[in-house]
Amino acid sequence: GQRLGGNPDAVFDIFEGWASNTAKKASFWPVCTMLLILCPDIMLQVVSADGSKQHGTKAKFLEGLRKGIKSSKLGDTSVRCYVDFCKAATFVAKSDISALRYIPPAVDVDLNERLFNQQQPFKRSDGSPDESLMVECLKSFFYLSPRKIVNSLFTECVASSSTPLFKRVMVDTLLQIANESKTLEWNPTLADIYSTHASNLRQMFEEFLVSVRDYNQMKSATDKKGKIQFEKIVVDINILIKLVTLYKCDPALALYLKEEKQSEEVRRLLTGMSDCSIFFDIPELSQAATETLLVMHKVENIERWYNGADDFWSTTSSVNLILASIVIERSDLDPKTVAQSLSLLENILTLRNQFINIRTDVVPTAAS
Repeated sequence: GQRLGGNPDAVFDIFEGWASNTAKKASFWPVCTMLLILCPDIMLQVVSADGSKQHGTKAKFLEGLRKGIKSSKLGDTSVRCYVDFCKAATFVAKSDISALRYIPPAVDVDLNERLFNQQQPFKRSDGSPDESLMVECLKSFFYLSPRKIVNSLFTECVASSSTPLFKRVMVDTLLQIANESKTLEWNPTLADIYSTHASNLRQMFEEFLVSVRDYNQMKSATDKKGKIQFEKIVVDINILIKLVTLYKCDPALALYLKEEKQSEEVRRLLTGMSDCSIFFDIPELSQAATETLLVMHKVENIERWYNGADDFWSTTSSVNLILASIVIERSDLDPKTVAQSLSLLENILTLRNQFINIRTDVVPTAAS
Protein backbone atom coordinates (compact mmCIF):
# COMPACT_ATOMS: atom_id res chain seq x y z
CA GLY A 1 0.00 0.00 0.00
CA GLN A 2 0.99 3.62 -0.43
CA ARG A 3 1.77 6.00 2.39
CA LEU A 4 -0.78 8.72 3.09
CA GLY A 5 0.32 12.23 2.17
CA GLY A 6 1.36 14.72 4.83
CA ASN A 7 4.40 12.83 6.12
CA PRO A 8 2.69 10.67 8.78
CA ASP A 9 6.04 8.91 9.29
CA ALA A 10 7.65 12.18 10.40
CA VAL A 11 4.74 12.97 12.70
CA PHE A 12 5.10 9.45 14.13
CA ASP A 13 8.73 10.15 15.02
CA ILE A 14 7.68 13.29 16.89
CA PHE A 15 5.05 11.53 19.00
CA GLU A 16 7.29 8.54 19.61
CA GLY A 17 9.98 10.92 20.84
CA TRP A 18 7.55 12.38 23.36
CA ALA A 19 6.68 8.92 24.72
CA SER A 20 9.59 8.93 27.14
CA ASN A 21 7.94 7.26 30.15
CA THR A 22 5.06 4.91 30.98
CA ALA A 23 2.46 7.66 31.43
CA LYS A 24 3.39 9.35 28.15
CA LYS A 25 3.46 6.02 26.31
CA ALA A 26 -0.10 5.37 27.47
CA SER A 27 -1.09 8.72 25.94
CA PHE A 28 0.96 8.69 22.74
CA TRP A 29 1.13 5.03 21.69
CA PRO A 30 -2.46 4.97 20.35
CA VAL A 31 -1.63 8.02 18.19
CA CYS A 32 1.59 6.38 17.03
CA THR A 33 -0.39 3.28 16.09
CA MET A 34 -2.76 5.23 13.86
CA LEU A 35 0.13 7.12 12.24
CA LEU A 36 2.00 3.89 11.53
CA ILE A 37 -1.14 2.38 9.97
CA LEU A 38 -1.01 5.29 7.51
CA CYS A 39 2.46 4.13 6.43
CA PRO A 40 1.86 0.61 5.04
CA ASP A 41 5.04 0.72 2.95
CA ILE A 42 7.18 1.43 6.00
CA MET A 43 5.40 -1.21 8.06
CA LEU A 44 6.13 -3.81 5.40
CA GLN A 45 9.80 -2.86 5.45
CA VAL A 46 9.89 -2.98 9.24
CA VAL A 47 8.52 -6.51 9.48
CA SER A 48 11.08 -7.69 6.93
CA ALA A 49 14.57 -8.44 8.15
CA ASP A 50 16.27 -5.78 6.04
CA GLY A 51 13.99 -2.88 6.92
CA SER A 52 14.19 -2.78 10.71
CA LYS A 53 17.48 -0.86 10.73
CA GLN A 54 16.33 1.75 8.22
CA HIS A 55 13.22 2.47 10.27
CA GLY A 56 14.60 1.89 13.74
CA THR A 57 12.07 4.10 15.56
CA LYS A 58 9.12 2.22 14.07
CA ALA A 59 10.70 -1.16 14.74
CA LYS A 60 11.39 -0.16 18.34
CA PHE A 61 7.77 0.94 18.75
CA LEU A 62 6.39 -2.38 17.48
CA GLU A 63 8.78 -4.27 19.74
CA GLY A 64 7.63 -2.14 22.68
CA LEU A 65 4.00 -3.02 21.93
CA ARG A 66 4.85 -6.71 21.73
CA LYS A 67 6.51 -6.64 25.14
CA GLY A 68 3.99 -4.21 26.59
CA ILE A 69 0.97 -6.47 26.08
CA LYS A 70 2.36 -8.83 28.72
CA SER A 71 3.29 -6.09 31.20
CA SER A 72 1.15 -4.74 34.02
CA LYS A 73 1.85 -1.07 33.31
CA LEU A 74 1.45 -0.91 29.53
CA GLY A 75 -0.69 -3.99 28.95
CA ASP A 76 -3.99 -2.15 28.53
CA THR A 77 -2.48 0.42 26.18
CA SER A 78 -0.88 -2.29 24.06
CA VAL A 79 -4.18 -4.17 23.85
CA ARG A 80 -5.97 -1.08 22.54
CA CYS A 81 -3.22 -0.45 19.98
CA TYR A 82 -3.32 -4.02 18.72
CA VAL A 83 -7.11 -3.89 18.36
CA ASP A 84 -6.60 -0.83 16.13
CA PHE A 85 -4.14 -2.84 14.04
CA CYS A 86 -6.68 -5.67 13.76
CA LYS A 87 -9.43 -3.26 12.69
CA ALA A 88 -7.15 -1.74 10.06
CA ALA A 89 -6.22 -5.20 8.77
CA THR A 90 -9.85 -5.93 7.87
CA PHE A 91 -9.63 -3.21 5.20
CA VAL A 92 -6.77 -5.00 3.46
CA ALA A 93 -7.63 -7.66 0.88
CA LYS A 94 -6.28 -11.11 1.65
CA SER A 95 -4.51 -11.11 -1.70
CA ASP A 96 -2.57 -7.93 -0.84
CA ILE A 97 0.92 -8.10 0.60
CA SER A 98 0.56 -6.01 3.75
CA ALA A 99 2.22 -6.01 7.15
CA LEU A 100 -1.19 -5.38 8.70
CA ARG A 101 -2.23 -8.90 7.75
CA TYR A 102 0.75 -10.35 9.65
CA ILE A 103 0.15 -8.59 12.96
CA PRO A 104 -3.20 -10.09 14.15
CA PRO A 105 -2.10 -13.76 13.95
CA ALA A 106 0.99 -12.89 15.97
CA VAL A 107 -1.00 -11.43 18.87
CA ASP A 108 -4.39 -13.20 18.77
CA VAL A 109 -3.51 -15.50 21.68
CA ASP A 110 -2.46 -12.55 23.87
CA LEU A 111 -5.57 -10.56 22.90
CA ASN A 112 -7.77 -13.56 23.68
CA GLU A 113 -6.24 -13.85 27.13
CA ARG A 114 -6.63 -10.16 27.89
CA LEU A 115 -10.00 -9.38 26.29
CA PHE A 116 -11.98 -12.61 26.45
CA ASN A 117 -11.28 -14.00 29.90
CA GLN A 118 -14.75 -14.57 31.35
CA GLN A 119 -13.40 -14.65 34.90
CA GLN A 120 -11.50 -11.39 34.46
CA PRO A 121 -12.97 -9.24 31.66
CA PHE A 122 -11.02 -6.32 30.23
CA LYS A 123 -11.94 -3.08 32.01
CA ARG A 124 -11.79 0.65 31.44
CA SER A 125 -10.06 3.00 33.85
CA ASP A 126 -13.35 3.43 35.75
CA GLY A 127 -13.53 -0.31 36.42
CA SER A 128 -16.40 -1.10 34.03
CA PRO A 129 -15.96 -3.75 31.31
CA ASP A 130 -14.79 -2.25 28.02
CA GLU A 131 -17.51 -3.85 25.91
CA SER A 132 -16.98 -1.61 22.89
CA LEU A 133 -13.33 -2.67 22.62
CA MET A 134 -14.31 -6.33 23.01
CA VAL A 135 -16.89 -5.97 20.25
CA GLU A 136 -14.44 -4.25 17.91
CA CYS A 137 -11.86 -6.96 18.50
CA LEU A 138 -14.31 -9.84 18.12
CA LYS A 139 -15.69 -8.36 14.90
CA SER A 140 -12.19 -7.87 13.50
CA PHE A 141 -11.20 -11.41 14.46
CA PHE A 142 -14.28 -12.73 12.64
CA TYR A 143 -13.48 -10.75 9.51
CA LEU A 144 -9.87 -11.92 9.55
CA SER A 145 -10.34 -15.59 10.55
CA PRO A 146 -14.05 -16.48 10.34
CA ARG A 147 -13.78 -20.26 10.57
CA LYS A 148 -11.45 -20.11 13.57
CA ILE A 149 -13.55 -17.57 15.47
CA VAL A 150 -16.89 -19.24 14.70
CA ASN A 151 -15.59 -22.44 16.27
CA SER A 152 -13.80 -20.84 19.21
CA LEU A 153 -14.76 -17.44 20.63
CA PHE A 154 -18.28 -17.41 19.19
CA THR A 155 -18.90 -20.87 20.64
CA GLU A 156 -17.65 -19.76 24.05
CA CYS A 157 -19.76 -16.59 24.06
CA VAL A 158 -23.02 -18.25 23.00
CA ALA A 159 -22.75 -21.15 25.47
CA SER A 160 -25.38 -21.39 28.23
CA SER A 161 -22.59 -21.19 30.81
CA SER A 162 -21.27 -17.93 29.35
CA THR A 163 -21.69 -14.74 31.40
CA PRO A 164 -24.30 -12.13 30.39
CA LEU A 165 -21.45 -9.76 29.49
CA PHE A 166 -20.02 -12.14 26.90
CA LYS A 167 -23.43 -12.99 25.50
CA ARG A 168 -24.11 -9.27 25.07
CA VAL A 169 -20.72 -8.78 23.39
CA MET A 170 -21.53 -11.66 21.03
CA VAL A 171 -24.94 -10.26 20.08
CA ASP A 172 -23.60 -6.71 19.72
CA THR A 173 -20.85 -8.02 17.45
CA LEU A 174 -23.32 -9.87 15.23
CA LEU A 175 -25.59 -6.83 15.16
CA GLN A 176 -22.75 -4.61 13.99
CA ILE A 177 -21.83 -7.11 11.28
CA ALA A 178 -25.47 -7.28 10.17
CA ASN A 179 -25.66 -3.49 9.98
CA GLU A 180 -22.48 -3.04 7.94
CA SER A 181 -23.90 -1.17 4.95
CA LYS A 182 -21.02 -1.90 2.61
CA THR A 183 -19.12 -5.04 3.51
CA LEU A 184 -15.81 -5.39 1.72
CA GLU A 185 -15.90 -8.29 -0.71
CA TRP A 186 -13.14 -10.21 1.07
CA ASN A 187 -14.81 -10.03 4.48
CA PRO A 188 -17.26 -12.75 5.57
CA THR A 189 -20.94 -12.15 6.38
CA LEU A 190 -23.33 -13.57 8.95
CA ALA A 191 -24.16 -16.34 6.49
CA ASP A 192 -20.86 -17.88 7.59
CA ILE A 193 -22.28 -18.59 11.05
CA TYR A 194 -25.73 -19.92 10.10
CA SER A 195 -24.92 -23.62 10.14
CA THR A 196 -22.87 -23.39 13.34
CA HIS A 197 -24.75 -20.97 15.57
CA ALA A 198 -28.32 -20.37 14.30
CA SER A 199 -29.60 -23.09 16.62
CA ASN A 200 -27.41 -21.89 19.53
CA LEU A 201 -28.79 -18.37 19.21
CA ARG A 202 -32.37 -19.66 19.23
CA GLN A 203 -31.57 -21.52 22.45
CA MET A 204 -30.16 -18.29 23.88
CA PHE A 205 -33.40 -16.54 22.93
CA GLU A 206 -35.39 -19.15 24.86
CA GLU A 207 -33.14 -18.83 27.92
CA PHE A 208 -33.64 -15.07 28.08
CA LEU A 209 -37.36 -15.43 27.43
CA VAL A 210 -37.68 -17.69 30.49
CA SER A 211 -35.97 -15.02 32.58
CA VAL A 212 -38.05 -12.15 31.18
CA ARG A 213 -41.32 -13.97 31.94
CA ASP A 214 -40.75 -13.04 35.59
CA TYR A 215 -40.44 -9.32 34.80
CA ASN A 216 -44.00 -8.25 35.62
CA GLN A 217 -43.91 -10.19 38.89
CA MET A 218 -40.42 -9.12 40.04
CA LYS A 219 -40.49 -5.42 39.11
CA SER A 220 -42.32 -4.63 42.34
CA ALA A 221 -40.03 -6.75 44.54
CA THR A 222 -38.96 -5.09 47.79
CA ASP A 223 -36.77 -7.77 49.39
CA LYS A 224 -33.04 -7.94 48.69
CA LYS A 225 -33.17 -11.30 46.90
CA GLY A 226 -36.03 -10.14 44.71
CA LYS A 227 -34.25 -6.91 43.79
CA ILE A 228 -31.12 -8.82 42.79
CA GLN A 229 -33.19 -11.15 40.63
CA PHE A 230 -34.93 -8.18 39.04
CA GLU A 231 -31.57 -6.56 38.22
CA LYS A 232 -30.56 -9.76 36.43
CA ILE A 233 -33.84 -9.74 34.50
CA VAL A 234 -33.19 -6.15 33.38
CA VAL A 235 -29.79 -7.24 32.02
CA ASP A 236 -31.43 -10.17 30.23
CA ILE A 237 -34.08 -7.87 28.74
CA ASN A 238 -31.38 -5.64 27.30
CA ILE A 239 -29.69 -8.59 25.57
CA LEU A 240 -33.03 -10.01 24.42
CA ILE A 241 -33.96 -6.71 22.74
CA LYS A 242 -30.62 -6.71 20.93
CA LEU A 243 -31.11 -10.33 19.84
CA VAL A 244 -34.63 -9.62 18.56
CA THR A 245 -33.26 -6.61 16.66
CA LEU A 246 -30.55 -8.82 15.19
CA TYR A 247 -33.22 -11.20 13.94
CA LYS A 248 -35.04 -8.31 12.30
CA CYS A 249 -31.83 -7.30 10.50
CA ASP A 250 -31.07 -10.86 9.42
CA PRO A 251 -34.16 -13.10 9.56
CA ALA A 252 -32.25 -15.83 7.71
CA LEU A 253 -30.07 -16.24 10.81
CA ALA A 254 -33.15 -16.72 12.98
CA LEU A 255 -34.89 -19.14 10.64
CA TYR A 256 -32.00 -21.21 9.31
CA LEU A 257 -32.71 -24.94 9.51
CA LYS A 258 -29.70 -27.22 9.37
CA GLU A 259 -31.81 -30.26 10.20
CA GLU A 260 -35.51 -30.95 9.82
CA LYS A 261 -35.92 -31.52 13.56
CA GLN A 262 -34.90 -27.89 14.18
CA SER A 263 -38.27 -26.74 12.84
CA GLU A 264 -39.58 -27.12 16.40
CA GLU A 265 -36.95 -24.57 17.51
CA VAL A 266 -38.30 -22.12 14.94
CA ARG A 267 -41.87 -22.71 16.11
CA ARG A 268 -40.81 -21.89 19.68
CA LEU A 269 -38.94 -18.84 18.40
CA LEU A 270 -42.02 -17.50 16.60
CA THR A 271 -44.34 -18.15 19.54
CA GLY A 272 -41.78 -16.65 21.91
CA MET A 273 -41.55 -13.59 19.67
CA SER A 274 -45.34 -13.34 19.84
CA ASP A 275 -45.17 -13.35 23.64
CA CYS A 276 -42.54 -10.59 23.55
CA SER A 277 -44.77 -8.46 21.35
CA ILE A 278 -47.75 -8.35 23.72
CA PHE A 279 -47.32 -9.97 27.14
CA PHE A 280 -44.64 -7.87 28.84
CA ASP A 281 -44.93 -4.26 29.89
CA ILE A 282 -41.66 -3.42 28.13
CA PRO A 283 -42.36 -1.04 25.22
CA GLU A 284 -38.93 -1.34 23.59
CA LEU A 285 -39.08 -5.14 23.58
CA SER A 286 -42.68 -5.12 22.38
CA GLN A 287 -41.88 -2.80 19.48
CA ALA A 288 -38.80 -4.77 18.42
CA ALA A 289 -40.65 -8.10 18.62
CA THR A 290 -43.63 -6.78 16.67
CA GLU A 291 -41.44 -5.52 13.84
CA THR A 292 -39.40 -8.74 13.78
CA LEU A 293 -42.48 -10.95 13.81
CA LEU A 294 -43.82 -9.16 10.74
CA VAL A 295 -40.49 -9.55 8.95
CA MET A 296 -40.50 -13.27 9.72
CA HIS A 297 -43.95 -13.59 8.12
CA LYS A 298 -42.94 -12.10 4.80
CA VAL A 299 -43.38 -14.64 2.01
CA GLU A 300 -39.65 -15.09 1.44
CA ASN A 301 -39.07 -15.69 5.15
CA ILE A 302 -41.97 -18.11 5.64
CA GLU A 303 -40.26 -20.10 2.89
CA ARG A 304 -37.27 -20.36 5.23
CA TRP A 305 -39.21 -21.94 8.09
CA TYR A 306 -41.78 -23.80 6.00
CA ASN A 307 -41.35 -27.52 6.68
CA GLY A 308 -44.49 -29.01 5.20
CA ALA A 309 -48.16 -28.09 5.43
CA ASP A 310 -48.81 -29.70 8.81
CA ASP A 311 -45.87 -27.94 10.44
CA PHE A 312 -46.86 -24.64 8.80
CA TRP A 313 -50.43 -24.74 10.11
CA SER A 314 -49.30 -25.81 13.56
CA THR A 315 -46.81 -22.95 13.81
CA THR A 316 -48.96 -20.19 12.36
CA SER A 317 -51.98 -21.26 14.41
CA SER A 318 -49.89 -21.12 17.60
CA VAL A 319 -48.77 -17.58 16.77
CA ASN A 320 -52.30 -16.43 15.97
CA LEU A 321 -53.70 -18.03 19.13
CA ILE A 322 -51.21 -16.15 21.30
CA LEU A 323 -52.01 -12.82 19.65
CA ALA A 324 -55.76 -13.40 19.86
CA SER A 325 -55.71 -14.63 23.45
CA ILE A 326 -54.58 -11.31 24.88
CA VAL A 327 -57.70 -9.65 23.48
CA ILE A 328 -59.98 -12.42 24.72
CA GLU A 329 -58.47 -13.11 28.15
CA ARG A 330 -57.05 -9.76 29.34
CA SER A 331 -59.89 -7.46 30.32
CA ASP A 332 -57.49 -5.10 32.11
CA LEU A 333 -55.75 -3.92 28.95
CA ASP A 334 -56.11 -0.37 27.71
CA PRO A 335 -57.75 0.17 24.29
CA LYS A 336 -54.43 1.17 22.69
CA THR A 337 -52.80 -2.16 23.54
CA VAL A 338 -55.82 -4.09 22.32
CA ALA A 339 -55.80 -2.14 19.05
CA GLN A 340 -52.08 -2.79 18.57
CA SER A 341 -52.56 -6.52 19.17
CA LEU A 342 -55.44 -6.71 16.71
CA SER A 343 -53.46 -4.75 14.13
CA LEU A 344 -50.50 -7.12 14.48
CA LEU A 345 -52.77 -10.15 14.16
CA GLU A 346 -54.43 -8.67 11.07
CA ASN A 347 -51.08 -7.93 9.42
CA ILE A 348 -49.75 -11.41 10.13
CA LEU A 349 -52.90 -13.02 8.70
CA THR A 350 -52.53 -10.87 5.59
CA LEU A 351 -48.91 -11.94 5.16
CA ARG A 352 -49.82 -15.57 5.79
CA ASN A 353 -52.52 -15.40 3.10
CA GLN A 354 -50.00 -14.00 0.64
CA PHE A 355 -47.87 -17.08 1.23
CA ILE A 356 -50.87 -19.41 0.89
CA ASN A 357 -51.78 -17.82 -2.44
CA ILE A 358 -48.32 -18.70 -3.73
CA ARG A 359 -47.97 -22.12 -2.11
CA THR A 360 -51.31 -23.66 -3.05
CA ASP A 361 -50.10 -27.07 -1.86
CA VAL A 362 -50.65 -25.84 1.70
CA VAL A 363 -54.44 -25.58 1.39
CA PRO A 364 -55.49 -29.21 0.74
CA THR A 365 -53.57 -30.44 3.78
CA ALA A 366 -55.14 -27.77 5.95
CA ALA A 367 -58.60 -28.73 4.77
CA SER A 368 -58.18 -32.45 5.29
